[in-house]
Amino acid sequence: MRSRVVYSDFSAHMKTWYRSKGTMFWSLVFPIMLMALFGAIFGAMFDRQITLHVQDRDQTDYTTQLIEGLSIALEVKIIPPEVDIREYITEKGLRAALQIPGDFTNDILASMAGGENTTHIDLYLDPSQGQVNEQLKGII
Repeated sequence: MRSRVVYSDFSAHMKTWYRSKGTMFWSLVFPIMLMALFGAIFGAMFDRQITLHVQDRDQTDYTTQLIEGLSIALEVKIIPPEVDIREYITEKGLRAALQIPGDFTNDILASMAGGENTTHIDLYLDPSQGQVNEQLKGII
């Protein structure tokens, strides 16, 4: 196709679009209003800071770095290592808690040395907090 034909067709469509006030409204203003409306409604759901309670039973440099990394994206609160985490969650009504076991660093070092990977951490979540849980799983 010739460029002059394309230009004249484009020019004709732009003139028609510009002349009609209703078309301009539905093409420009209405989508912006919808974005603002949905942003106001659903944006407030994610403004709050997510709190993750962490129990570090290993207490090594590796786990300290892990907790510092988590604190960049989350509000991290420490649970004392000697406390039973399940009772603590029930008593305090926590929505999310992470337990790092005592052998965490040894398991990581063993798996890095070519051994079997038996590393695990326990994540306790409140099932009624679906959106928060998905965000936490994505971060962790």
